[in-house]
Amino acid sequence: MPRSTERGLALILVLWSLVLLTTIGLSFGYAVRVETAGGLALSDQVRAEAVAAAGVRRAIAALLVKDAKLRWATDGAVREVPWQDAVLRVSVRPENAKIDLNLAPRELLMGLFANLLPESDAEALAEAVVLQRQGGEEPSEQEAPAAAPPRAGRAGRAAEPVEPKRPKQAFVTVGELVRVPGFAPAAVQRLRPYLSVHSGSAKVDAATADLEVLAAIPGVSRDSAQRFVQERTARLGTGERLDLSSLGAGPDHVEARSTAKATNIRAVAHLRGGAGATVEAVLQLGRGG
Repeated sequence: MPRSTERGLALILVLWSLVLLTTIGLSFGYAVRVETAGGLALSDQVRAEAVAAAGVRRAIAALLVKDAKLRWATDGAVREVPWQDAVLRVSVRPENAKIDLNLAPRELLMGLFANLLPESDAEALAEAVVLQRQGGEEPSEQEAPAAAPPRAGRAGRAAEPVEPKRPKQAFVTVGELVRVPGFAPAAVQRLRPYLSVHSGSAKVDAATADLEVLAAIPGVSRDSAQRFVQERTARLGTGERLDLSSLGAGPDHVEARSTAKATNIRAVAHLRGGAGATVEAVLQLGRGG
């Protein structure tokens, strides 16, 4: 083979090697940039979640403070908590601002399903939830056996009473709704912000309930619910008594002053870089705080 031909082949091999090495280098550089950007985004997301969680702890501390002037009211008002390099907003309201899956009447559930899942059969979905509840409850008071007599105590000591069993909840979490026929995961995700399993009340708190919850009340149109929310916002902090007349037949399913023992805390954090997170918690205060 002539020497010129060998030199030509060698040049071609060198050029192909350079192209290959350049391609590998560019690919590696691109992968590094992508991984770095992904790592920074994940870091910002973790930071946002940590800030939101701190907002929840701040609210808990404000609810437990003994000084009534410093204690936060469970009025649903959004409070902005000062935070460096982030905007942190926290709201506190009774848990029965949401509709309780275990206690709400069929028609209230049906109203929520009809508004948020318009393409579904709201009546069938509400019936499925009620059937699930009936399967998860203990016998009713009429069917339940009488409470056991107190245990005999030792000499000089009072007998210890036996507490009756508490009703068993059909739904322990809202996420369990996905196991009920007819509820797809996307539908449960849509309903989740407006449902609860901790309120302990069949009625909703009119003073803090969201528009979607109020619009789900039988006999209440979305327009009337929206007007009620506007009037409620205008009266916030004035001390005026809440007027439920604009809800029409709705007062049968709402209460003007919440009796729920559980409190809902919602914290929303937004970092300056754009990352955001929401943390929601339920707080139930006992005799010891």
